[in-house]
Amino acid sequence: MNIVVFSGAGISAESGIPTFRDSNGMWKNYDAQKLASVAGFEEDPQAVLDFYNARRKNLLEVEPNDAHRFFAELEKWHDVTIVTQNVDNLHERAGSTNVIHLHGELSKVTSSRERSNPAYIKEYPLDTPIKIGDKAADGSQLRPYIVWFGEYLDTMDVATQYIRNADMFIVVGTSLVVYPAAGLVDYAPDGIPKYLIDPNDQFDRVHSEFKHIKATAVEGVKILSKDIPVGSVPLKRRTGKPVANLINGASSAGKVKMLGALVGDIIGSMYEFNNVKTTNFNLFYDFSTFTDDSVMTLAVAKWLLEDEVHTIHYLIYCMQELGDHHPNAGYGTRFAGWLEEDNPQPYNSWGNGAGMRVSPVGLYARTLDEALALAALTASVSHNHPEGVKGAQAIAACVFLCKEGKNKQEIKECVERLFDYDLDRKIAEIRPNYDFDVSCQGSVPEAIIAFLEGNTFEEVIRLAISLGGDSDTIACMAGAIAACCYEIPHYIAERCDVILTEDLKEIKDKFIEFVEKR
Repeated sequence: MNIVVFSGAGISAESGIPTFRDSNGMWKNYDAQKLASVAGFEEDPQAVLDFYNARRKNLLEVEPNDAHRFFAELEKWHDVTIVTQNVDNLHERAGSTNVIHLHGELSKVTSSRERSNPAYIKEYPLDTPIKIGDKAADGSQLRPYIVWFGEYLDTMDVATQYIRNADMFIVVGTSLVVYPAAGLVDYAPDGIPKYLIDPNDQFDRVHSEFKHIKATAVEGVKILSKDIPVGSVPLKRRTGKPVANLINGASSAGKVKMLGALVGDIIGSMYEFNNVKTTNFNLFYDFSTFTDDSVMTLAVAKWLLEDEVHTIHYLIYCMQELGDHHPNAGYGTRFAGWLEEDNPQPYNSWGNGAGMRVSPVGLYARTLDEALALAALTASVSHNHPEGVKGAQAIAACVFLCKEGKNKQEIKECVERLFDYDLDRKIAEIRPNYDFDVSCQGSVPEAIIAFLEGNTFEEVIRLAISLGGDSDTIACMAGAIAACCYEIPHYIAERCDVILTEDLKEIKDKFIEFVEKR
């Protein structure tokens, strides 16, 4: 059974770690905005470091309690994931092996320039104070690996995935007033056993389907234990892989079908005109949506599905039909006019619209030559400038080669040979001076570099968007390639599927089924 435990400060309070929001909590005695914000750190870094050094030292003086040990012991019988708002390491010290920290970890430090970059996050001895002048690998001041007010919860999406797949959900020791983390309770599936362990009434904060065990964490788990079945033979222990490594290997049973191009477009939609220059950003917002990139990608997919001879006339028909069904998807002015014309003609564009819509060709083609020919066709109806055609062919080639199992070095060498793109640059080198560039020559190579540099699907998307510029299109192109190399995490695919309209979903699903059978 998959058991997910959502824990808060109350469970560690019984080990002697103060809570934050109780009547005697830390924020009653300290100014949170001065000690737990980027602005506070910039204003008085010494005060912030003193505060966290004291908290780090305090961890050496406390021990896990029976509630921590209870959940660790459950791993003998069940798959147990701890999602915790706590920044201490008591769950790990008790023996839990799969712990997701929403708000960071006191036992780690990171860069004050790029908090979420894994290259800069490292364990740091609790008995060693963090000092002014201590540097991260990027040369910036070391800071505690803590999510401060106003910062993105990096592990929120991962936690959501685990909760959505839970067979039992247990909430213990949290006031459920700190958002967005408190909203995680809403992702637990309907119909599974749900428990709330808390000595206070919280009926206004959880659904009635929760069984409320009105007790402290230590006393509450004694009552809870009667409701959790254990077998006579212990479950085989976990592999011990870090949480991040378990995500891509998660079961795909019931997984929605998704195209990487659509994911990149949807996640990037919020950043096209609100550029970020960091990989630390929310993947989704309430207003995340698909744009013209997704609509035209699916128009090409529809063309490949329905026209065996691949005529230009039917390609134009598919593009204009879906454009008419989705007139507010954010088309460029010239292309929007093209969609309305009775006899649309190519207009010598080198824009990256040629590259963003072409990825279905790479999935469809049986040879590289076929991929290149079809890509040229998809571009030529509007973006017939040599750079436009080249951009489309480069993305189609990458998708095809990746689909065929070629490694990144082989893909890089092929693209450099065929298209003369400079792929030796790094995202960190490009990012500082990269500006809004809608040309193929100024965005297609960057999308390919994001793919070459990333090690998971999500990392590729984050790298692509972190460049700034035409974020949704760069992520669309990078995501199209990455999905042929890495599994799209289920929770990301599912969120994007919900955002698509029914007609777009139908084309997507039919096309994926079609190419899987080719």
